[in-house]
Amino acid sequence: MSLKAKLNQLPIAFNLKHHTFEHSKLDIATQRALITLGEFDATKPSEFELQAEYRKAIAAVTEPFLWPKLSKRSLRTFAWMLFSAPSQGQDNLMGIDGFWLSYSKELARRQYKRGWLTIYYVLMLTYPYQRQGFEVIRQSLSYALRYSVDHKSMTIWGRCEEYYLLESNGHKRLLHYLDDGESLDELYERAGLTGALSTGKLAQLTYLEFLNKAKPLLASHEWQRQTVDQILRESITQQRALKYPSYRVHLIEALLLPFQQQKPRSDVKETIKSFVLGYFKDPRVNNGLWVNVNNAAKKVFLSWMVENTLEDFFSLLDYVSRGDETADRHWRYRKAFWKAYLDVEAIDEAWLVLGPYAKSMTNHFLKGDSSYGAFIRGSGVNNRHSALILRIGNLIITEWSHSGKYRYWLETSQYAPKFYLSDYTRKMLVNLPYHEDSHYNSENGTWQRQLSDSIKSYTGIIIRYNNYMRV
Repeated sequence: MSLKAKLNQLPIAFNLKHHTFEHSKLDIATQRALITLGEFDATKPSEFELQAEYRKAIAAVTEPFLWPKLSKRSLRTFAWMLFSAPSQGQDNLMGIDGFWLSYSKELARRQYKRGWLTIYYVLMLTYPYQRQGFEVIRQSLSYALRYSVDHKSMTIWGRCEEYYLLESNGHKRLLHYLDDGESLDELYERAGLTGALSTGKLAQLTYLEFLNKAKPLLASHEWQRQTVDQILRESITQQRALKYPSYRVHLIEALLLPFQQQKPRSDVKETIKSFVLGYFKDPRVNNGLWVNVNNAAKKVFLSWMVENTLEDFFSLLDYVSRGDETADRHWRYRKAFWKAYLDVEAIDEAWLVLGPYAKSMTNHFLKGDSSYGAFIRGSGVNNRHSALILRIGNLIITEWSHSGKYRYWLETSQYAPKFYLSDYTRKMLVNLPYHEDSHYNSENGTWQRQLSDSIKSYTGIIIRYNNYMRV
């Protein structure tokens, strides 16, 4: 018996002896041979060709005697238009009464294997499992592949049988076969989804299903590190680009929504934060890639960015107070006060407004990766002064890097400072506050107690004296 004939028998032998055959050296070699020899690829025709062949398809439906006269290339090209018309306003071929029946009969009459394989390829590439007509195509294609005797058809049918690729929930069934430690790309290769099919619609939907399954695991403290690493591996190509850009929203939400009610591990949070900032930017100043993202997911990320902003502000304070004993003593108490609120996640939003000197020296003290606001030169602010805007509940509070007063507004006030602007004037941060006061008697906690009581009164948030005085 020839080598080709032996190989043609491999899918059958593999299926019959799966449990004893699996993971052996022969199994691995067999699978590689089946993948290589059983691959099928097709190139989408040009728009001009699609238009020309579309007219032939319409004519054949109207005049059945034309079917035998159609070229094999025409029959293959029809597969690309089953669910996608070449031009807007035209019906796809599955929407034309009588087309599929005549088309499938012609393919069967000619026993045109490559025609059926092209239909299979297009279905895996576009996977229109929710479209009317998918079921009837699936049944006809399954029958055609099942009873073909050529190697490619037999191999593809074996994969369809093993991985349920032609089922209406094929993406869910396929994910079930993902082994521990295996990547989706490796699974796709085993299932024969190679080349363009590895990023086709079936592969994309399987990735989406993977993200949905990963959410509860990411919420589990035990599996967080492993799960976030796997999500990022599956989402980025070797060239460090997003593998599935159209699922940008789903990826962001999968990484953030599990942490609505609980804190992630610190290393996991830093990994996610770095990834999101790198690929989707800071939503406070670059919202374009955050369009349509669930507000709850945005809220989680903004709460994490509060930490970055406060850390940057504290670094700024440390930098400007260096060598200034008065400023150093003065700032230790303010830093302790705001850190107490940061530690219990009471600060909902935070934004830094840099003075000209601080802006020119950001590389010396900024730890975060964000473009903060800045005071416009000549707007009434000392060259070395910077400010912090905070929101705690319904209060908007401003704090300054030097000896300026703290001020707060109710967030409903038209004079309350705005977050996330790029340019500010002094007036924007001091105009008609609800209350303002100096940072007097810091050592005894006088201003701290007064401000803490105000925050408690308006927001209900309570921080104990011992916590905000922990210098």
